[in-house]
Amino acid sequence: MVGPGGGPPRKSHTKSRNGCKTCKRRHIRCDETFPQCHNCTKHNCRCDYQDTGATQGGSPPGPRRGPGLLISPEIEIGIENWHRTGVPPYPELLQYPRSAWSGLSRTDLRLIHHIIGLSIDLHRRGLSGCTVWVQKMPNFLAVSLGSDFVMSSILSFSAFHLAFLTRDQETKQLAFRHKVTALRGLQTALGSFSKENCDAILAASVLLSWQATDHQSWAYLQNGISSVLESMHPYWKQESDIAQLIENQRALNTTDLSMAGVRHAPIEFTQQFRDDLPNQTTELSLDSIQTLPRWLFWLPPSMLRSSYLDISAL
Repeated sequence: MVGPGGGPPRKSHTKSRNGCKTCKRRHIRCDETFPQCHNCTKHNCRCDYQDTGATQGGSPPGPRRGPGLLISPEIEIGIENWHRTGVPPYPELLQYPRSAWSGLSRTDLRLIHHIIGLSIDLHRRGLSGCTVWVQKMPNFLAVSLGSDFVMSSILSFSAFHLAFLTRDQETKQLAFRHKVTALRGLQTALGSFSKENCDAILAASVLLSWQATDHQSWAYLQNGISSVLESMHPYWKQESDIAQLIENQRALNTTDLSMAGVRHAPIEFTQQFRDDLPNQTTELSLDSIQTLPRWLFWLPPSMLRSSYLDISAL
């Protein structure tokens, strides 16, 4: 059979509704490559295929119910409603337009639900000062809704905390995937530094420094933060909540607080560290002592949220 004009027949073209949400939002054709489509790879942005495991011919599934994401039936209902309607489960998030959540998968929303929920819960109880990230997470979330790589930084931050709580390796791998995406986006943004993206660069840098697993990585990110602040015009800093946050030293002095690989035996660790210290190099000692700030970073919120803890006794 020949086509019009005597040439070969045209191949039929069937439209697909299974493209990733990022491509749909950009109104471009998605090649539906897993685990990340070509367009998201090309533009160095987050692809929801990484998290949803979407399959052809069906809708992306909800977040997995295993222990890694701590999904209860109540949380699952709230996430599903949030994903379907754009209405978040926390009144504090109603200030943002419903469209702000449209590009996020159910798993993404669960990660936001977890870390923002923890921040909101402690704030409502007057305990937001227990650690610096609880105070500042709302600022970072506001920036992330206009920046994919800041959003990836928050998602990795939350996933690392869930992995800290559950010891789930799949959740830890999810955290690393988001972290890699965030680092790539940060590198790209640094190449086009401007007033418009300086807050996003600072927010991602702080969030990623909180996730550093060794002193060298933390120092590299901190040096980057200092360089960005030095490059900002004075009036940029005056208008930047993130810059003010860092310059008043409350964050900069406490960002050496990472979470990955936390041990649940502080007494045993302290004893072992004391015994090993005389035989360690300075670099090894710095890396070893990272665990102590990790406890200070995560244990205060965990203890304060424990149902068996009498807050009045603190």
